[in-house]
Amino acid sequence: MHNVNYVKKRSLSRWHQAALNVSFILFSLLLPSTVSAAILSVIPSTTSVTTGQSVLIDIGISGLNGSTPGSALAGFDFDISFDSSVFAFSSATFGDSTFGNQLDLPEAGAFPFFGDAIASTGIVDIFGISGNSQSVLDSLQEDSFRLFQLEFLAIAESASSNIGFVVNDPLFSLLNSNLDEVASTFNPGQTTLSVTGGNPPTPIPEPSSSFLLVALALFATRLFREFRSFRRPK
Repeated sequence: MHNVNYVKKRSLSRWHQAALNVSFILFSLLLPSTVSAAILSVIPSTTSVTTGQSVLIDIGISGLNGSTPGSALAGFDFDISFDSSVFAFSSATFGDSTFGNQLDLPEAGAFPFFGDAIASTGIVDIFGISGNSQSVLDSLQEDSFRLFQLEFLAIAESASSNIGFVVNDPLFSLLNSNLDEVASTFNPGQTTLSVTGGNPPTPIPEPSSSFLLVALALFATRLFREFRSFRRPK
């Protein structure tokens, strides 16, 4: 009888423990999940310039999880806004000063990186897409780096002028190496600059809209080719 009671107690104890384990799992599933997101940042070389001087704006990305397959960055398309009465867009440079262009990594037989920046009134539309394979991006790309650097020329005085992301851009795109959209946040999404009087600036002509259309068509063609190469059965 003693042995029977002992076995019953042991069985009840195990059932209680199993019930606790199931309850813990169900409770965990009810908790809100934490989804990692890439962090985009706007970093100016200075926050105060005089007319005739240039300011450099770094656009950085962090929070990429290189240990997860498919989580590296493969492409982007952003709009950066600026006050065209205060600043004129000068140039764009892709890549990081330390790590180089992390969307153009060394790989035999890879397509070259394709990207461009086109300025219209108050907007710089900048995009880029990697020609690297998913395996190379996942294994070699840094988790944090500078995507590109923009240069603006100060052409008029202003106590406060903003340069930053157009957050409601309907074409805003950030693609991982699996060609899926990447969730993103901004920290910070813009910077505020002041411009005081100085040397008279030299006007910079803006590219024509026809060039913008050609560049966007090339970008779309490139993205489609990359998509087919990633999705091709092996």
